Amino acid sequence: MQRAALALLCACACACSSSSASSSSDSVRVRVLRGGLPRPGALVVFHDANGAVIETQEVPNTGTVTSTSGAAEVTVAVPIDERQAILVTYFDVAPNDHLVVDTKRSALAGTPPLGPAVRSIRVAAPGEVPGAKKYAVDAFGGTNACSGFADGWTDVRIDLAEGCFDGPRTNLLARAFAETGSPKALRYAPAKKVTLQAPGATPYAIPGPWLDPMQISVRVENAPAGLPLPVLSLLGIIENKEVGIAEQGEPGTTTFEVPPAFYDEHVVTVRGGLAGLGSRYQVLDRATVAKDVRLDLAGLATIGVNLDLADPVRPVARISGAQGTVGGSVAFAWDGFPKSGKWVLVARADRVEMKAPELPAELRDWLPKGTSDEVRRAVRGYVARYVTGGIYKDYTVMKRQAVFADVALLIGDELLSYAAPPKGQTRMSLFEGEPK
Repeated sequence: MQRAALALLCACACACSSSSASSSSDSVRVRVLRGGLPRPGALVVFHDANGAVIETQEVPNTGTVTSTSGAAEVTVAVPIDERQAILVTYFDVAPNDHLVVDTKRSALAGTPPLGPAVRSIRVAAPGEVPGAKKYAVDAFGGTNACSGFADGWTDVRIDLAEGCFDGPRTNLLARAFAETGSPKALRYAPAKKVTLQAPGATPYAIPGPWLDPMQISVRVENAPAGLPLPVLSLLGIIENKEVGIAEQGEPGTTTFEVPPAFYDEHVVTVRGGLAGLGSRYQVLDRATVAKDVRLDLAGLATIGVNLDLADPVRPVARISGAQGTVGGSVAFAWDGFPKSGKWVLVARADRVEMKAPELPAELRDWLPKGTSDEVRRAVRGYVARYVTGGIYKDYTVMKRQAVFADVALLIGDELLSYAAPPKGQTRMSLFEGEPK
């Protein structure tokens, strides 16, 4: 399905330079990934400080290109399919920079869709739970979770897709429910680092015992005045990998029930903001498993953004209020005209204006076309996210670690590569708006 998109993006191959590595200390290296794996066929465009094109390279099978062109800006263009693409532009590029663009859907935005099952396992829970009418066993890998359900506890089959196991191992969690479809489990039974069985083996028996749910209480302090009740969510981590499906509470929720003795750590997130469009905030706290979490919202940055689409080929984002952050991104997505896409502009905190650079003609085909009014209607709004030093040490580190969502061209998931952020509270301020 991607052949047509790749052919279009690679049509400039005759003008593309070699991607051979350089030993120069002034080189800029760009690594393009898809879910952590090399993404050949994407294009990397190197620009000068005014956004003019200096050089274009096609990404080889290694996923890495290197340039000694002295570029001040870099754009990575990745086709998702023949009608959708994502563009990521880095401003404030410096010699010796190592840029990483990984186009996958972030775990904090929700788990990616499951692919086809590649193998099955059978699991037995530790025994019967009084009052339970349904049993489930979840297999957690590095990027996803697969589940199996049964009326009894003796033999639960799980069809495993990629991402639900990590090499020869997986992490299992048995749950017992009072009712079919009940959101809350009566008991949990975890088993970590379980070696996958050979096909046809007898069910793996989770040793047990069944454990009562553990409650985590979250206290939010110093919320900005006039804001509605924040929304809290929780994500589990094992061996520094996000393995739990994020649980989101209703506004005002202050407690979560979680499986005990399963996750090494939790990431607790609080989100809130003004009604409708405008400045919003997000605060995360990564901590070892604890029953009480305190989130302090004092000192949040208030981001202001205006997206100018008067020139749809080179849109301009103007930012205010980003002082005290490391840097951030402004992302906007569009439908049709004639193709759909998303453009993410990434810059340091002190850059108050991001003017999108020039693109080769082949890439301009992805941009929305028509009158200014038609282009504004095609763009589905925009999201700006700015992060503090608690998430990334500095802008150089941020450029090495950024992950960008591409599923359904979401515009709210940028810079969420820190599914397991540094310990201690970290802050992110964001702004949602509509083009003017």
